[in-house]
Amino acid sequence: MLVGDDIATGPSQVARLTVRVPPVILVPPRGQTNVVGSTLTFSVVASGSVPMSFRWTRASVGLVTNVLNTTNCTFTLTNVQATQSGLYRVILTNSGSIVATVFSSFTVLVVAPPVMTNPPLSRVVTLGADTTFTAGLAGTAPFWYQWRFQGIDLSGATNATLTVTNVQGGNLGGYQLVATNLAGIAISPPALLTVDGQATLVRIERLLDGTVRMGIQASPDRTYAIEAASD
Repeated sequence: MLVGDDIATGPSQVARLTVRVPPVILVPPRGQTNVVGSTLTFSVVASGSVPMSFRWTRASVGLVTNVLNTTNCTFTLTNVQATQSGLYRVILTNSGSIVATVFSSFTVLVVAPPVMTNPPLSRVVTLGADTTFTAGLAGTAPFWYQWRFQGIDLSGATNATLTVTNVQGGNLGGYQLVATNLAGIAISPPALLTVDGQATLVRIERLLDGTVRMGIQASPDRTYAIEAASD
Protein backbone atom coordinates (compact mmCIF):
# COMPACT_ATOMS: atom_id res chain seq x y z
CA MET A 1 0.00 0.00 0.00
CA LEU A 2 1.23 3.50 -0.83
CA VAL A 3 0.75 6.35 1.58
CA GLY A 4 1.58 9.99 0.98
CA ASP A 5 1.07 13.63 1.81
CA ASP A 6 1.60 16.91 -0.02
CA ILE A 7 5.35 16.42 0.12
CA ALA A 8 6.13 12.75 -0.56
CA THR A 9 4.66 9.32 -1.28
CA GLY A 10 6.03 5.96 -0.08
CA PRO A 11 5.10 2.39 0.84
CA SER A 12 3.59 1.68 4.25
CA GLN A 13 4.78 -1.01 6.63
CA VAL A 14 3.51 -4.53 5.95
CA ALA A 15 0.21 -5.23 7.69
CA ARG A 16 -0.73 -8.85 8.41
CA LEU A 17 -4.30 -10.02 8.92
CA THR A 18 -4.64 -13.10 11.16
CA VAL A 19 -7.97 -14.90 11.13
CA ARG A 20 -8.59 -17.06 14.19
CA VAL A 21 -11.28 -19.66 13.61
CA PRO A 22 -13.25 -20.81 16.67
CA PRO A 23 -13.50 -24.57 17.34
CA VAL A 24 -16.31 -26.62 15.84
CA ILE A 25 -16.82 -30.25 16.82
CA LEU A 26 -17.07 -32.43 13.71
CA VAL A 27 -17.02 -35.92 15.27
CA PRO A 28 -18.06 -36.02 18.95
CA PRO A 29 -16.95 -38.74 21.39
CA ARG A 30 -19.36 -41.65 21.69
CA GLY A 31 -20.63 -43.05 24.97
CA GLN A 32 -19.62 -46.59 25.90
CA THR A 33 -20.85 -49.47 28.06
CA ASN A 34 -18.32 -52.04 29.23
CA VAL A 35 -17.42 -54.25 32.17
CA VAL A 36 -15.31 -53.54 35.24
CA GLY A 37 -11.57 -53.66 34.49
CA SER A 38 -11.90 -52.62 30.84
CA THR A 39 -9.97 -49.86 29.04
CA LEU A 40 -12.15 -47.22 27.38
CA THR A 41 -10.87 -44.75 24.79
CA PHE A 42 -12.81 -41.73 23.54
CA SER A 43 -11.92 -39.39 20.68
CA VAL A 44 -13.08 -36.06 19.33
CA VAL A 45 -12.41 -34.46 15.95
CA ALA A 46 -12.85 -30.72 15.46
CA SER A 47 -11.96 -27.85 13.16
CA GLY A 48 -10.59 -24.43 14.03
CA SER A 49 -7.37 -22.63 14.78
CA VAL A 50 -4.57 -24.28 16.69
CA PRO A 51 -3.32 -24.58 19.33
CA MET A 52 -6.57 -25.94 20.70
CA SER A 53 -7.40 -26.89 24.29
CA PHE A 54 -9.35 -30.07 25.08
CA ARG A 55 -10.64 -30.31 28.66
CA TRP A 56 -12.18 -33.66 29.70
CA THR A 57 -14.52 -33.67 32.69
CA ARG A 58 -16.89 -35.98 34.60
CA ALA A 59 -19.84 -34.45 36.43
CA SER A 60 -18.20 -31.00 36.03
CA VAL A 61 -14.98 -32.22 37.69
CA GLY A 62 -11.91 -31.72 35.51
CA LEU A 63 -9.95 -34.89 34.70
CA VAL A 64 -7.31 -33.84 32.18
CA THR A 65 -6.60 -30.92 29.84
CA ASN A 66 -4.65 -31.28 26.59
CA VAL A 67 -3.36 -28.27 24.62
CA LEU A 68 -2.44 -29.52 21.16
CA ASN A 69 -1.41 -28.22 17.77
CA THR A 70 -3.99 -30.52 16.20
CA THR A 71 -7.76 -30.52 15.99
CA ASN A 72 -8.30 -34.01 17.33
CA CYS A 73 -7.73 -35.57 20.73
CA THR A 74 -8.20 -38.88 22.56
CA PHE A 75 -8.94 -39.62 26.21
CA THR A 76 -8.42 -43.04 27.87
CA LEU A 77 -9.74 -44.60 31.07
CA THR A 78 -7.93 -47.74 32.24
CA ASN A 79 -9.11 -50.47 34.64
CA VAL A 80 -12.50 -48.78 34.94
CA GLN A 81 -14.75 -49.37 37.94
CA ALA A 82 -18.50 -49.04 38.41
CA THR A 83 -17.98 -45.79 40.35
CA GLN A 84 -16.66 -44.18 37.16
CA SER A 85 -20.03 -44.41 35.44
CA GLY A 86 -21.62 -41.08 34.65
CA LEU A 87 -21.86 -38.13 32.31
CA TYR A 88 -18.59 -36.98 30.74
CA ARG A 89 -17.84 -33.89 28.66
CA VAL A 90 -15.07 -32.58 26.43
CA ILE A 91 -14.74 -28.78 26.26
CA LEU A 92 -12.88 -27.12 23.38
CA THR A 93 -11.34 -23.63 23.36
CA ASN A 94 -8.78 -21.76 21.28
CA SER A 95 -7.74 -18.19 20.59
CA GLY A 96 -10.67 -17.77 18.24
CA SER A 97 -13.36 -18.78 20.75
CA ILE A 98 -16.21 -16.31 20.72
CA VAL A 99 -18.61 -18.24 22.95
CA ALA A 100 -18.08 -19.41 26.52
CA THR A 101 -17.77 -23.12 25.72
CA VAL A 102 -17.91 -25.52 22.81
CA PHE A 103 -18.52 -28.96 24.23
CA SER A 104 -19.92 -32.43 23.67
CA SER A 105 -21.34 -34.75 26.36
CA PHE A 106 -21.31 -38.54 26.44
CA THR A 107 -22.31 -41.27 28.90
CA VAL A 108 -20.09 -43.98 30.37
CA LEU A 109 -21.61 -47.06 32.00
CA VAL A 110 -19.25 -49.48 33.74
CA VAL A 111 -21.04 -52.72 34.62
CA ALA A 112 -20.01 -54.94 37.53
CA PRO A 113 -20.95 -58.63 37.11
CA PRO A 114 -23.48 -60.15 39.53
CA VAL A 115 -22.21 -61.65 42.78
CA MET A 116 -24.42 -63.85 44.97
CA THR A 117 -23.90 -62.20 48.36
CA ASN A 118 -26.75 -64.06 50.10
CA PRO A 119 -27.60 -67.29 48.27
CA PRO A 120 -31.00 -68.89 48.87
CA LEU A 121 -31.14 -71.03 52.01
CA SER A 122 -32.43 -74.58 52.34
CA ARG A 123 -35.93 -74.86 53.76
CA VAL A 124 -37.64 -77.51 55.91
CA VAL A 125 -41.44 -77.31 55.84
CA THR A 126 -44.50 -79.42 56.50
CA LEU A 127 -46.54 -80.93 53.69
CA GLY A 128 -49.07 -78.45 52.27
CA ALA A 129 -47.20 -75.40 53.53
CA ASP A 130 -45.91 -72.48 51.45
CA THR A 131 -42.28 -71.40 51.42
CA THR A 132 -40.24 -68.66 49.73
CA PHE A 133 -36.64 -68.62 48.52
CA THR A 134 -34.80 -65.30 48.37
CA ALA A 135 -31.28 -64.19 47.46
CA GLY A 136 -29.08 -61.12 47.76
CA LEU A 137 -27.01 -59.80 44.85
CA ALA A 138 -24.25 -57.28 44.32
CA GLY A 139 -23.30 -55.84 40.94
CA THR A 140 -24.80 -53.44 38.43
CA ALA A 141 -28.56 -53.52 37.83
CA PRO A 142 -30.63 -54.41 35.97
CA PHE A 143 -30.52 -58.14 36.72
CA TRP A 144 -32.40 -60.93 34.99
CA TYR A 145 -33.48 -63.91 37.09
CA GLN A 146 -34.20 -67.56 36.38
CA TRP A 147 -34.95 -70.16 39.06
CA ARG A 148 -34.08 -73.81 38.50
CA PHE A 149 -35.42 -76.96 40.14
CA GLN A 150 -33.16 -79.98 40.04
CA GLY A 151 -31.05 -78.19 37.41
CA ILE A 152 -33.99 -77.46 35.07
CA ASP A 153 -35.40 -73.97 34.43
CA LEU A 154 -38.78 -73.36 36.05
CA SER A 155 -41.24 -71.83 33.60
CA GLY A 156 -42.25 -68.30 34.62
CA ALA A 157 -39.91 -68.23 37.63
CA THR A 158 -38.08 -65.03 36.63
CA ASN A 159 -38.39 -62.87 39.74
CA ALA A 160 -35.89 -62.17 42.51
CA THR A 161 -37.86 -64.43 44.86
CA LEU A 162 -39.50 -67.83 44.36
CA THR A 163 -42.54 -69.01 46.31
CA VAL A 164 -43.50 -72.68 46.34
CA THR A 165 -47.12 -73.14 47.42
CA ASN A 166 -48.79 -76.24 48.89
CA VAL A 167 -45.51 -78.16 49.06
CA GLN A 168 -45.85 -81.82 48.05
CA GLY A 169 -43.42 -84.64 47.38
CA GLY A 170 -42.86 -83.50 43.79
CA ASN A 171 -41.59 -80.13 45.04
CA LEU A 172 -38.82 -81.59 47.18
CA GLY A 173 -35.27 -81.18 45.93
CA GLY A 174 -32.70 -78.52 45.01
CA TYR A 175 -33.55 -74.96 43.92
CA GLN A 176 -31.05 -72.57 42.34
CA LEU A 177 -31.14 -68.95 41.24
CA VAL A 178 -29.39 -67.90 38.02
CA ALA A 179 -28.81 -64.14 37.91
CA THR A 180 -27.39 -62.33 34.88
CA ASN A 181 -26.66 -58.76 33.83
CA LEU A 182 -24.75 -57.09 31.00
CA ALA A 183 -21.43 -58.20 32.52
CA GLY A 184 -21.92 -61.83 33.46
CA ILE A 185 -23.75 -64.54 35.37
CA ALA A 186 -23.97 -65.86 38.94
CA ILE A 187 -25.47 -69.23 39.92
CA SER A 188 -26.32 -70.05 43.51
CA PRO A 189 -25.57 -73.42 45.07
CA PRO A 190 -28.66 -75.64 45.44
CA ALA A 191 -31.01 -74.76 48.29
CA LEU A 192 -32.80 -77.92 49.40
CA LEU A 193 -36.51 -78.04 50.07
CA THR A 194 -37.42 -80.91 52.41
CA VAL A 195 -40.38 -81.97 54.52
CA ASP A 196 -39.94 -82.08 58.25
CA GLY A 197 -39.09 -85.65 59.24
CA GLN A 198 -38.94 -86.92 55.66
CA ALA A 199 -35.71 -87.98 53.98
CA THR A 200 -34.92 -86.63 50.50
CA LEU A 201 -32.48 -88.20 48.05
CA VAL A 202 -30.34 -85.33 46.78
CA ARG A 203 -27.48 -87.16 45.09
CA ILE A 204 -26.78 -90.62 43.70
CA GLU A 205 -23.66 -91.83 41.91
CA ARG A 206 -22.30 -95.19 40.78
CA LEU A 207 -18.72 -95.88 41.83
CA LEU A 208 -16.08 -97.75 39.84
CA ASP A 209 -16.44 -100.87 42.00
CA GLY A 210 -20.14 -101.13 41.12
CA THR A 211 -21.47 -99.80 44.40
CA VAL A 212 -23.77 -96.82 44.71
CA ARG A 213 -23.22 -93.75 46.85
CA MET A 214 -26.20 -91.65 47.89
CA GLY A 215 -26.60 -88.28 49.54
CA ILE A 216 -29.67 -87.84 51.71
CA GLN A 217 -31.14 -84.71 53.32
CA ALA A 218 -32.95 -85.68 56.53
CA SER A 219 -33.40 -84.86 60.18
CA PRO A 220 -30.35 -86.01 62.19
CA ASP A 221 -32.39 -87.29 65.14
CA ARG A 222 -34.35 -89.92 63.22
CA THR A 223 -33.74 -93.44 61.92
CA TYR A 224 -34.38 -94.18 58.24
CA ALA A 225 -34.47 -97.39 56.21
CA ILE A 226 -33.27 -97.50 52.62
CA GLU A 227 -34.88 -99.94 50.20
CA ALA A 228 -33.45 -100.72 46.77
CA ALA A 229 -34.65 -102.81 43.85
CA SER A 230 -32.90 -103.93 40.66
CA ASP A 231 -35.64 -102.50 38.47
